[in-house]
Amino acid sequence: MVNSIGTVPRVALGLGSVAGLGAAHLAAAHLSVMVKDKSALFVAGPPVVERLGQKLTKNELGGWRIQLKAGAVDLAVDTEEQAFEVTRRFLSYLPSSIYELPPRGPRTDDPKRREEWLGDAIPRDIRKPYKMRAIIEAVVDRDSFFEIQPLYGRAIITGLARLDGWPVAVLASDPYFYGGAWTADTCQKVERFVDFAQTFHLPVFYLVDCPGFLIGLEAEQTGTIKQGVRAMSAIWQSTIPWCAVIVRNVFGVAGAAHKPGARYGPRYAWPSGRWGSLPLEGGIEAAYRADIQGAADPAAKMIEIEERLQKLRSPFRSAETGARCAAAGDRAVYASHAALSDSDPHPPLTLPSPLRERGMRMKGSPDMAYQAFDLRGKTAIVTGGNSGIGLGMAEALAQAGAAVGIWGTNEEKNRTALARLHAIGGKAVALRCDVSDEAAVDRAFAETVSTLGGVDACFVNAGVSGRGAAASFAEMTTEEWHRVLAVNLDGAFFTLRAAARHMIGRGEGGSLAVTASLAALEGSPLSAHYAASKGAMLSVMRALAVGLARHKIRCNAIVPGWIETPMTEKAVHGDAFKTRVLPRVPARRWGTGGDFGGIAVYLTSDASGYHTGDTFVIDGGYAIF
Repeated sequence: MVNSIGTVPRVALGLGSVAGLGAAHLAAAHLSVMVKDKSALFVAGPPVVERLGQKLTKNELGGWRIQLKAGAVDLAVDTEEQAFEVTRRFLSYLPSSIYELPPRGPRTDDPKRREEWLGDAIPRDIRKPYKMRAIIEAVVDRDSFFEIQPLYGRAIITGLARLDGWPVAVLASDPYFYGGAWTADTCQKVERFVDFAQTFHLPVFYLVDCPGFLIGLEAEQTGTIKQGVRAMSAIWQSTIPWCAVIVRNVFGVAGAAHKPGARYGPRYAWPSGRWGSLPLEGGIEAAYRADIQGAADPAAKMIEIEERLQKLRSPFRSAETGARCAAAGDRAVYASHAALSDSDPHPPLTLPSPLRERGMRMKGSPDMAYQAFDLRGKTAIVTGGNSGIGLGMAEALAQAGAAVGIWGTNEEKNRTALARLHAIGGKAVALRCDVSDEAAVDRAFAETVSTLGGVDACFVNAGVSGRGAAASFAEMTTEEWHRVLAVNLDGAFFTLRAAARHMIGRGEGGSLAVTASLAALEGSPLSAHYAASKGAMLSVMRALAVGLARHKIRCNAIVPGWIETPMTEKAVHGDAFKTRVLPRVPARRWGTGGDFGGIAVYLTSDASGYHTGDTFVIDGGYAIF
């Protein structure tokens, strides 16, 4: 449950009464739905609660009205059929996992459609509210808006919609509740929704009318500022495309959180847009108290200051100075529509983590997962990079900013891996290459350089297993021996040679690394050919470390332990391995491809500039235990 919520869309339907673990499953979803007057949700049901002196029916304790207002459940419908229909519609906006992009839906609405009434949608009297949902419906593709959590944190409206067919996450202020000011529950709603959008690569479209955080005793008692800071952190740490349209008010700290402030994002303004640290109404008296009190005519001085400031805060003036893009009436909306529709379909974002879905934050900038090792401007090749250890390396390299070329023989896996790298935001290419074919290696290397530029690091990871191919060494065929060495050793030679020639000719140095195996260091009775190929790679890399050092080329080897990959999946899930091998791993788990991301980034980075001729054993402690 915990792992899946950060990886795939999760929908939970409450079709009856649930308590305890069932209640947790209903709450732990990106969309949770209850059937009115049929389902109920509680940590403990009425019989248990009655022991506390609270005699309540199931609806009084955990009915849909209670849970929707509390934010534990997102929607309530009248029938089970509607619950399943809502599920289908919700999922239609999302990719099937974080490794894919949201699918483009039907393009049935003209993106240049105009709604003339939008020019007069905002009352001139700033004290009068207006219906934001009608504006949303008019701006997005017709009938595409799907609201989420309508009864919780009601100063903000959240939902999914489409712009020219592309799914987007919609945030919109609702002036009918606290004038759009952020309450504690509104802040929690924003944080959760932004994390959700980040997880599934949804661009955010925000119609802003926020006068700031709610003030007063209620705000202090509910810890509004604490929740507000968390919401702001979610916004500023997001890396998805973000477009804000300032409809009316943007004031205070909460108003400043209308977009990620550390990076570019288009901002547009209705002519009714107003912004600043404080509204002029009340703000002038606070900021200019001494001037007003010291004036011969305080009232006239007050009018003078207000008129001067009114001229300064015009959205048209701000547009002229470059602070915002201002547009008259509904033209702001159409401009934002184009900004999001024309966004890079592979937005520059980090792979979402289940930690983000649990509300945990990375320190520092979110767009650099390995912040100490900035690989922007570098290019790396990973052979066998479409799954397992190779894919773990490739994803980490992309997260750190490198352009990545992955080679593999399975074209379907290549496409899937490439989509994952594009979802991260990295520049990448996936090529079909059988590394045992010398000519194919040279072609793939040349194509990678042509597409991505000079290569700074090459990870020789492609390999085949020989385990189980023969009952004993004496029974091994010549064909089987050469099959394994052709890929594991000849393929390594072809790839390393191509990379070395390129790096020497380029004159900028680089990093070469091979993926070996514990079989190179310990007895492997049924895989002598596999052990021979991996042991030879260790010797080759030590020789290259000496021979290529004068060209500033670093050469190192990586020795994985028992890693769960497509090659080892059957073995590590077998009873024999679980009972005899896993207890010998001090880390008490099998390794994953992601465990090799850090070493790949390190060896590519300038931080490893003086590190060569080494063998990195990454095995959870297996070899020393």
